[in-house]
Parts: sequence; C-alpha cells; structure tokens
Amino acid sequence: MNDYRHAKTDNKYIAISANWKLSEDVIIPPASDYGTTEQRIKSKKECVYCLDWFIYFQKGII
Repeated sequence: MNDYRHAKTDNKYIAISANWKLSEDVIIPPASDYGTTEQRIKSKKECVYCLDWFIYFQKGII
C-alpha cells in the first residue's frame, strides 16, 4: 500500500506518494464542488490529465 503525502507548491496543494521521485506526475486533490469539476473537465491544460472525473494528475512539476 502506498503512503501519500500532501505538499503545497506555488499556492496549490498536490498529493504525492511516499516513494515519489522528482519530476514524476502528482495527484491534484479532488474538486470540492461541481463547478470546479466542470472546469477541470473542460480545461485544455497540457500538463493536466484525468483518469476519471474525480482523479486528476499534473505532469512532472519539477
């Protein structure tokens, strides 16, 4: 089982696994409301991708 840590970078929270390595993708915490979920679904940011409506990742941030 992975142990997950939370980090704050550039005023944005992310989640990383305990064995996370520099430049690996990070987890963006779930949206707190439907509006945020909708924004993420419609977002065209190249560095952000999703596996399903509730779990989003950001490609290596460092």
